[in-house]
Amino acid sequence: MRAAQQILYVGLLAAIGCQSPTLWVGTALAPDAGAAPAAAEEGLSEPQPEAAQTGGVGGQLRGGAAGDVPVRTQAAGASGAAQPAAAGRTGNAAPDAGTPDQPLDRDEDAGTAPPEPPKPAKLPTIEGSCPDMSKPGTYMFSSASGRSLMVDIMIAQDAKSRPAPGGPLIMYFHSLGGVSGEVTRAFGQAAIDQVIAQGGVVASFTASTCLRCGLADDVVWYEEDDEVGDQVVACSMQHARIDPRRIHAIGFSSGALHSMHLALARSSYIASVVSFSGGRPAGSLVPEDPTNKVPALLAYGREGLDNAFVDFNITSRDWYNMFAPQGYYALLCDHQRGHAIPEELVPHALRFFMDHPYQVSPEPYLRTVPTTYPSFCKNGPP
Repeated sequence: MRAAQQILYVGLLAAIGCQSPTLWVGTALAPDAGAAPAAAEEGLSEPQPEAAQTGGVGGQLRGGAAGDVPVRTQAAGASGAAQPAAAGRTGNAAPDAGTPDQPLDRDEDAGTAPPEPPKPAKLPTIEGSCPDMSKPGTYMFSSASGRSLMVDIMIAQDAKSRPAPGGPLIMYFHSLGGVSGEVTRAFGQAAIDQVIAQGGVVASFTASTCLRCGLADDVVWYEEDDEVGDQVVACSMQHARIDPRRIHAIGFSSGALHSMHLALARSSYIASVVSFSGGRPAGSLVPEDPTNKVPALLAYGREGLDNAFVDFNITSRDWYNMFAPQGYYALLCDHQRGHAIPEELVPHALRFFMDHPYQVSPEPYLRTVPTTYPSFCKNGPP
């Protein structure tokens, strides 16, 4: 199966053309510089970024500067993820479902404080230096290996001064033919505003062809992009008030496949993911940290209709069939339409993230899916 996907990916890359990526180094983008391809799927348009600044290898700068969010090093706890409930949507949500730091079955009269939730024991550190990130803008981030990507950073100018525990870091990955501005349609401006208000960051990546990289893991994105994501995480921790238990990935189509890839490749710190027409990615399916069974919201359409070189109904169910027996929670949302961002689910992406911080236990949706979700979202295949 993977060999066939690789042949398909290579053929597709040849069809769309492989060009060397353009690097911006500390200069403002000209109005037509680095223009993203026209959106093939939804007619998306890319807003012009404010400025491009470097954020990669340079003078050595260690993490942990004054004012950073403290991260306690400890062994990663057991995931606590239970087997998914039987297929179907049952009853109303428990009164405090969706409040991840307060287990549904806790004893209010026990007289002892609940144990502190676990935090990632392995967080990325800064490689080189970070861009200023003192205001929203488009910045270049680079890995130690030399891979560079432009990233739209949505952040409050006083993000670092927001009260603890701070807000989440949301990493968005666009579809084939999409652009970084797709994040406003897939995650929603209201959700972006909420993240920023808490001192968090929304980071929307722009894909770039990479002749030096290995085979693309999902047509558009590469495994080498993972290290750039690490740099975005480390720099966001330095410049904003990021809750280390709330680092998430979301994407559409190819970007959704890459988000699911990160659920495994960066399970050392990814808390949960949302996949709009994604599912099981190509490449390695071995988790970086097997103890963190990353929960996922998997939205997809009808088999044969939700298809763009890959049938995302099949890949989404493949993820469930492979990982649910291993204790990974997946909320399956089969909207029965074609290949598109499901608008009725966009307002729920942030809700899913907030209900699923790092190694949440017990799984808040195991007994019942909150009734605020569309009725086609279930704890198992329809």
